[in-house]
Amino acid sequence: MKANLIRQKLFFFVSIGVIVAIYLFLFRHHPIYPDEVTNQYLSSSSSVYQGYKVWLIESCHTLKVKVHWIIILISNLYQFPYKFIENSQDFRFFHLFLGVSLFLQIFYLLYKYSPAPVVGVLILIWPIGYINSFVIIRPEFYVLLSLCSLIFYLRSNNTIIMLVVVLVLYTLSLNAHAKAIYFAPLYALAIIRSNSFSRTSATIGLAATLYLMAVTIIYALFYSRLAISCEYEYINEILKKYQISPFLLISDPLEFLKNVIYANNIPQIDRAISQLMLRNNYDIGYLPNLVGFPYLTTIVNFIYFSLITKYLLCCLRMFQPNVLVLIYLCTSSAIFLLNANKAAYDMFFYINLFVLSPLFNFNENK
Repeated sequence: MKANLIRQKLFFFVSIGVIVAIYLFLFRHHPIYPDEVTNQYLSSSSSVYQGYKVWLIESCHTLKVKVHWIIILISNLYQFPYKFIENSQDFRFFHLFLGVSLFLQIFYLLYKYSPAPVVGVLILIWPIGYINSFVIIRPEFYVLLSLCSLIFYLRSNNTIIMLVVVLVLYTLSLNAHAKAIYFAPLYALAIIRSNSFSRTSATIGLAATLYLMAVTIIYALFYSRLAISCEYEYINEILKKYQISPFLLISDPLEFLKNVIYANNIPQIDRAISQLMLRNNYDIGYLPNLVGFPYLTTIVNFIYFSLITKYLLCCLRMFQPNVLVLIYLCTSSAIFLLNANKAAYDMFFYINLFVLSPLFNFNENK
């Protein structure tokens, strides 16, 4: 038993060393992609002009949305670190710092609480393209940071400082991406669950929950207005290819069902799964092509999906249903089903959600 523990610790330290080395290499050689700059611009207060959110598609006048003052305040908070960035190297270094911090948090959580920590780590580091994804900061990155802070909060002594960290990161994740809204019930339930032991903690929990509900409603209304159709049909068709609006379930349930079925038919699921695989050719060449290794991709993909299967079986064996983990699984599934694109960066997000899922099973000892 002791020997296994030593081997496990050695594996984790070696893995961290390898990942940090890869990060440093990517930091020196990795370009800055236009969508990285675009994402940071759209989430910052720089995209707000005279109280209106200015979309990048100037011809769509209906995508100009009045912005609540709270969103402007949060956008300024989100933008604050970027005020100290003067060149492309600083930009990449800041993202390197965020990437390493997220990876170390996930490593630690898996090591402490996962039913199969080594397998979980291998799932994250096996496809080299995912290391690439930790360097290229996507908006979903902040959602993962926020979820990690929530797990730390629930697994810790539920301190007020940690609760503030959770609320701040959740707010920043809302500002970064609309997907964070889906996790609002999970955060609300987790905060209520952790602050029901005394009158003082219940008061703190109620105040935190009210803040969470208020900021979520403000952003939900903002994103719903931002989703108003553009006056140009060809732009509408492009926008619809990325995400199915949940509001469509209310306005046109039949159309909503048709879109969900189309976004999750066999060809689309096959395409999504292919994003997890090592391939000879990648979309838009975001990774170099593999030439001269005809059997390498088959072997690597077989090992990778064996790891995913083993992790899933370990999770199922330890699974004891509770409300938190069920809400988390339902939310993650809804985000996947409503995603009409399922690009490589989406699958990076989903595979992280999958690896973190057993950490919300609180029937195990803390």
